[in-house]
Formats: sequence, C-alpha cells, structure tokens
Amino acid sequence: MGVHFLEHLNLSEDFDMVLRSLLRELAYLKEEIEILESRLALIATDGRFKKEVEQLMGIRGIGFYSALTILAWIGNVNRFPSHKKLSSWAGLVSSVRITGNTEIHGHITKAGPKELRWILVEDAGTAVKYPGKLRRFYLKRKRRHGHKKAIVATAHKLLIIIYHMLKEDK
Repeated sequence: MGVHFLEHLNLSEDFDMVLRSLLRELAYLKEEIEILESRLALIATDGRFKKEVEQLMGIRGIGFYSALTILAWIGNVNRFPSHKKLSSWAGLVSSVRITGNTEIHGHITKAGPKELRWILVEDAGTAVKYPGKLRRFYLKRKRRHGHKKAIVATAHKLLIIIYHMLKEDK
C-alpha cells in the first residue's frame, strides 16, 4: 500500500530520480529477504535440525524462526549438564549477593547472549496469551511482581522446558 502510494507521487525530476532509486533498492531487499526466508524454512523443515525445530514448535508461541534462533544459540544441549547451567549461561537467573548470613537476590545476570534472552521473552509473551501451564505460571508471578518480572520468569521457565525437551528427546 505504501509503495503503491510512493510510486504514484508527482515529484520534481530530482526527487523522483532519488525516489525511484530507493524503490528499486527496496524491491531488491524484499527479494533477498524472500530468498533467505525460503532457505531458513528449508533448514527448519528438511534440514538436520528438523526434529528439534518440530519439538520446539510444539510449544505455543515458538515458530520456526524462534526455534532456529534458540537452537543456534544453545547448540548441542548436551554441553549443559543441567537446566540450571543453561539458565545461568543464558543470563536468565537472578544475581545473588551474600553478605554475612544474608542472601540478596537481584536482577537477572544478563550474562549470556542478549538475542537468546530477547527471543525467549518474546516467545513467552506469546505463550502466555493462550491457556496452559505457562499462562498460569505467568499470572501467578504477575500478581506478586508485575508484568516485566513475570514475563522474564516465564521466559526462564520456557528455557527449562526447552532444555528438557531437547535433552530427553520429548
């Protein structure tokens, strides 16, 4: 719709030349995106990650882009001896400060790849829109801590679920 509008603008010759150049560039980029999307779809459905992608897509809120992103960052799940190690590596665990006999839990550590945390939070946000365990978990946390902390906690829970699905081949 917007491109159609731009194509039919009446501009001076100089502006029209620049606009036509930008529209050709936009068309080229759209074509490149389509090529990459089809390649990613092929990797997700027929590639060596087919089984893992299908497993992850079984979770509401995770599409094939998300599944591929998560798998790309986690790699071989067997390199993590427990879900706690994976969660710690991903930076989705709370920081802990110990002073004397007092243990203070703070914000998440954000130690790992921010792209992994981002995609997990986005997927958790989608997952909590549908009935199920993740939604109940989120709503319980939201009542006590608010939306932001609840959605990050749900992303952490989602990562634990992903770990066990991949590790135990479920």
